[in-house]
Amino acid sequence: MTYTFTNNYNEELAQYIDELFSKDKSDKLLRQERLDASDRLIESYVKHTGSRPPSAQLGRLATLILRDELADKNEHKIRHNERPIMSNRQVGRRQDNEMPSVWYREIGVDGGNYREPTRENLRKLR
Repeated sequence: MTYTFTNNYNEELAQYIDELFSKDKSDKLLRQERLDASDRLIESYVKHTGSRPPSAQLGRLATLILRDELADKNEHKIRHNERPIMSNRQVGRRQDNEMPSVWYREIGVDGGNYREPTRENLRKLR
């Protein structure tokens, strides 16, 4: 597909990206096909305008390219992939299950409490 830009470069770019999203939704494009289409679109935009596309539109293209990884809801994708891309929800779930970093500094391997003694800590012990 060839991309041509006339006057409203940004609006036309947004329309082309919308078309790529709808084509991917209906045809289930492979990642390489999405990447090639995005490259052609960016090169055409630069050729017609002389500048690079706005960052918001580049972000949309990145989302299109990485759609498979972002849509993967598997909780164990970190075990299956070397460098997985996690959604915001998955990052939050992972952080909820992790031990707070404060404990690494204050609680020993033997389970002993090695916090610096303060009045509040002593109250909790009583």
